[in-house]
Order: sequence, then C-alpha cells, then structure tokens
Amino acid sequence: MEPRGVAQKSAPKKRASILLVMLLALSSFCVISAPLAQADGARDASIMLSVSPSMQTVNPGESAEYSITVRNTGSDPVTIQLSSSEEATQECNAYTSTVTQIVGPLEAGEIGEATMNVTLAQGATDECDTTVRATATDGGTPPGQPDQQESTVTTKSGDGESGPLYGVDLKTDDPDLEWDGSEIMIWDVEVENTGRVNETVILTIDESDGPNCDPSDLEIEVDPETVSVDNESSEWVEVRVTVPAGSSAAKYCWTLNGQVQNDPTQNASDDLDLDLTVPEIHACTVQASTSMISVDPDTTASFTVTFENTGNSEFTISADITGAKSQWASFDGASSGLLPYEDDDLVKEFTIEITPDDSVDAGSEQVFKIEGYDGSSGPKLCETEVRVIVGQSHGAAISLSSSSISQVEPGSNGTVSVTVMNLGNGQDTLKLSTSAPPAGWGVSLSSSTVNVGSRHGSSNQATVEVTVNAPFNALADDAITIEIFVLPNGGGAAFASDNVSVTVMPIHNWDVKDSTILNQTGRSGTLVHFPITIVNDGNIGDNFMFAVTLNTRQSWATHFMDGQDPVTSVVVPAFSEKTVNLAVSIDAEGVGEERDSATVTIRITNSDDHNNNDEDNDNIPDNQREMTFKAMLSNRNHSMEISIDEEWSYSYGEPGSVQVILAPGGSVTVPVWIENTGDLSDDAYFTLSGLAGIGTRSLQVDGVDIALSGNEAIVPTAFAAWNFTSQDFMIWFLGPT
Repeated sequence: MEPRGVAQKSAPKKRASILLVMLLALSSFCVISAPLAQADGARDASIMLSVSPSMQTVNPGESAEYSITVRNTGSDPVTIQLSSSEEATQECNAYTSTVTQIVGPLEAGEIGEATMNVTLAQGATDECDTTVRATATDGGTPPGQPDQQESTVTTKSGDGESGPLYGVDLKTDDPDLEWDGSEIMIWDVEVENTGRVNETVILTIDESDGPNCDPSDLEIEVDPETVSVDNESSEWVEVRVTVPAGSSAAKYCWTLNGQVQNDPTQNASDDLDLDLTVPEIHACTVQASTSMISVDPDTTASFTVTFENTGNSEFTISADITGAKSQWASFDGASSGLLPYEDDDLVKEFTIEITPDDSVDAGSEQVFKIEGYDGSSGPKLCETEVRVIVGQSHGAAISLSSSSISQVEPGSNGTVSVTVMNLGNGQDTLKLSTSAPPAGWGVSLSSSTVNVGSRHGSSNQATVEVTVNAPFNALADDAITIEIFVLPNGGGAAFASDNVSVTVMPIHNWDVKDSTILNQTGRSGTLVHFPITIVNDGNIGDNFMFAVTLNTRQSWATHFMDGQDPVTSVVVPAFSEKTVNLAVSIDAEGVGEERDSATVTIRITNSDDHNNNDEDNDNIPDNQREMTFKAMLSNRNHSMEISIDEEWSYSYGEPGSVQVILAPGGSVTVPVWIENTGDLSDDAYFTLSGLAGIGTRSLQVDGVDIALSGNEAIVPTAFAAWNFTSQDFMIWFLGPT
C-alpha cells in the first residue's frame, strides 16, 4: 500500500480535545467539597460533572455531539452511571439524545469521559434542552451515600425545512502537507451531502496561484472523480499527487471543486484548498575513484572522491575522513565546497592523499570512511569506504654484547655477539658484513644473513657471533677496530653499523743469548766489553734493567753500555733483539799482577714482566736472567791480522777483496790468512756478514767448522799459509804457544 501524507479522519476527536480544554478551564473555578465522613468510617461518593459545549446549532436531520467529563472528587473509587432526557415540550419531541458510559470505576481524583449525541429529526424547529445525569456509587465497605450531578445543554435547530435541497461540503484533516520523500502523497477528502436529497458530486482539481505558491508540473488526480452521496451521508475520495525524487523545493497549491451534478440550479458546490510543501532536501551519494589502494610507509598516494547531489537544492558539502588511522589522510586543498543542483552539474570532487607510517604490520588493511556532511555542522548525508593496504618499510639496528674484545692472545681469537633488530614493519632478510681487518687478522660471522619478523612482533631480532682472529705476530699495542654493518639482503646502503675494538694480550717471552765471550783479557787501565744480547720474542716492547750482583774485585769498576752511552736499562721492541755491553775496567789503578782476574755476575730483570715465579726451579725468578763473566789482567800484546790469500786476491779482484760469481746451487771456498801478531797464542773470534737469506756461509779451520765452537779458533803466535797441494793451512810457529 502506498504511504499517505495525511492522518486518518479525526475531526470529532479534535473537537473533543477542544471541549476538554474548555472543561478543564471551567473546572478551575469550581469549589470542590470533600465528602463527610460517616460514623462507621465509610465516605460518601463525590463527583463533579461537566458537559461541553453548553449549546450547539445543527440542521434538521443532523446530530450535535457533546463531551461529558466526570471527575471523582472523593477518596474512594466510584462507579458512574450516565443518563440523558429532553425537556417535556412540544419542540423537544423532534430531539433525541443518546449517551455513552464510562467503563470501570473511577479512582480518587481520576477523570472519566463520555459522549452524548442529540439528533434532530427532519422538520425539527426551535430548540430543546437536554439534561445529563451522572450517578456515582461509592465502592467502599460499607458503601457511602451515592452522589448525583446534573448538567443541561441546549440544542438549536438550524434552517430546518427552509434549508437548501442540494448542498455539498468538502473536508480533510490536513489540507497542508509536507513532502516526506514518498513517491505519492495522498489527501483523504470527505465529500458530505449537506442537502436533503441524494446527490451525485463531480470532483475536479486545478492548480492554484495563491500567495507563496509555485507553478507545478506534478501529476495530481482525484479518485474517484464522481461519487454518489445519500442525504445525511458522506463518501471518501483520495487526491493523489506524484512527487518524483529530486523535485525542486517549492510550495505547490491546488483547489479541489465538488459540484452537485443533479442540482438543476448548478449552485450547489464547494471548494477545498490543498497545498504540498516540498522542503529543501540535502542528500548526496559519494563514490571513490578506487575502493582499495596499496601505499608504502612514508610515501603518498592519492585518489578522488566525487559527491553527487541527490537532493533538490544546492548546498555546501563538507567532507571528512574517519578511521583508526585517519591521521594518515589529508585533503589536497579545501575539504568543503558548494554541491550544485543544476541540469548537468550535480557533483563536487575532492582529492585525498594517504601517507601511511609503519606503525602497523606490512600487508595490514586500514579502512577509511569518507563522509559528507550538510554544511559545517549539519548531519551526515552519505559515506563510502576506501581500504588502504600498507606496504613494507625496511630498516634495522644493531647492538653489540660488548664494545670491545680484550686481551686476545696472538694466534687465537675473540668473539662478540651482535643482535640485529628489524625496524621495518614486515618480515625481512637482513645481511651482515664487517670492514676488512688489517693484514694477518681474520674476521668471520656465524651467519651472514638473518631472518627477522616485523618490529611489531616478538621475533623481530636475531643474534650472530662475530669472531676476530689475531695473527701469531700480533703486537700488544696493535689495537684494531672492526666495523659491523647490517644491510638490505638485496644490496644497498647499510641501515646501521657499530664498532668493536680488539686489543691483544701482551706476551712477555724473552731470553739472553749464550755469550761466546765470557772471558776476556785486558791491559791495565783498559776496558773489556762483554756483549749481552737480549732476544725479545714477546709481542710487546719490554724494559730490561741491568744490575751487577757480584764483583770479586770491587776496585775494577763496571758499567753497562748501549753503543757509546752508559745505561742501566734498555727497551727492546717486540720480536727483536738488542746487545748491551758490560764494560769492566781492568786494574784501573795499575797495581795488579799479571793474570789477576775479576768474576762479575749480573742480573737482567724484565721490569714489565711481573711473573716472579720460578717455574724452572733455577732459584732465579722467571722474569730475570743471570750471567757471569770473567775479566783478566794481562799486559801482553793481543793482536790479529786477516787477509785473503794473494793468489785469490789477484785472481778475482783487488787486493783484500774477492769477487765471486756463482750459479744457483754453486759453492766456492776462499782461503783466508789469519796471523797472530801478538806475543802469545790467542783465541780468534770470527764473524761473517752478508748474503743473509740468500746463501749459506761457513768458516773452517783445519777442516773443522768453527761455528760448532762458537766461531772461535786458537791461533798460535806464528803465521799460516794455505797449501794448495794439501788443501790445508800450513803453520809456522814463531814462538811459544
């Protein structure tokens, strides 16, 4: 069934409401007396009766309706009985009354309503008084005295028999309608026969040009257009107007005419003005250029939304964006504007930009609602949704279990744990690398890649081990720095880096070479030097202190020499050696006897090595060494000369030198003349230099390799020559050995 724009017939109720208001107004002036209490406790009934209106005029054949109101002014419930009667006059014979009853008891203070109709017969004249009686019966135990109230109204006859023979009256409850959006609006119109004969009424409707009325192109019809109405009766017709969606806001007016067709005079007619107001309707639809869009964090994507005016007038549309992440969205330009209402222009377009962050996991979906509002403070009219799929951000950070690897032993390694944290919003594979270590050093990773989950989850980090290998010759002061990087697995700039410093454990490993010169002879007042060669095989330079712990001849002064400088200590760099001489002054005062001697014991202490244990049980702390030398007084001459055999010298080069050309793997023996030019047989100490690392060298005396005896050989006081025949030295003694 089509919706209707009017309420159902309710004119009598409206009149009853008016009468009730009048009754309540009149009742405010009445004095209400409370019933008297009886001796046994019961109370008398007490009511107040009112009938309105007090007088009506109606035509013969019609009825007058009166509203009856009864108020219980007592304290107990009462039952009401209503009755009516006309005055006993000639005129009242044409008047008949009927009254309805009030159902149920009335509680104290309650009001009951009823209706009385006074009907006039055809030919009724003059007027008649009708009396209404209300009898209240007390509901108490025992019951009190009943109460009876009366009220009289007057009904007058209209034109009576002189009234018109033909007449029509058009009535509707609400001639002024406001469009509610229905396609069809309907007025229910009552066509009442006010004549005294049966009638046929022709109904027509035309557009009205009354004040504030707009021209109409709406379709309107009356159904039915012809009705037959008996006298003292009425019929209902419908006036229907079709209102298309989007009809312009306006007030449309019509006049409904009812003409009695069978009236010979054609004077019996009535007009009913009807109007329909179509208010301004602000309505819209909205559509986005896309329903789903994928955007990477910290990048911007845009789309458009188009609002279409589905109302009937132009208005300002205000767009808004809502959603859990609405802060990602913004309008490129204004967010409001005029939504037109013209033939070909009904839309307004806005551009929206989306710039997500990575506060949610990659691949997650966020819903944005785009809403249209009526102006800046009006209601929401339309909305649509756009789903945003968040892309993946990439980033990482690293942290080290320690910023340093300390005391790595040469030839060994140290380890540090590296924790890689994913700063991106999705699962990722990250690559690790390190800077190149110095030559000889090595760096390795337990894994060069790690798989990590989103930073928003619990599996967003992984740990790898970085191992640094120190070379065997790593110096204690060779502190190095390794930089550790975390990068995208596919290549590109590093996300982050951190440094780990590596220090080497100091190794104190040293000794003193066995000296080949433990005994020396010198003249009075001269110095003899005993070489002390310290070999530092440790990886750190150490300071060595020298001290004489025993001197059997205190008058022979001692001191230590580094080159030409007297010293008490020297620093020997790592992996190197240094020679310091012990100088002993022989018989400085010149009072000693031939062959007098001094035994000197020295102690060498590594002051940087604090290991004073005695693991070798030699009664000397392990960070010390001890040597003993013997210096002897002799004023004899000690001298030697050395020369190359003349035949070789002249054959191979200048005198005193020999040039030899050897193929790889070849060898040559060069005879050398050693002559003791002193006055006593003596030891000769030989040193060889040159060709180190290229060839091997040896020195033989009498066919014996003297390297086995510390490069020393006894040379008597004489001279020696090389015998080419016997391939040996021939020695002539010049004096005693």
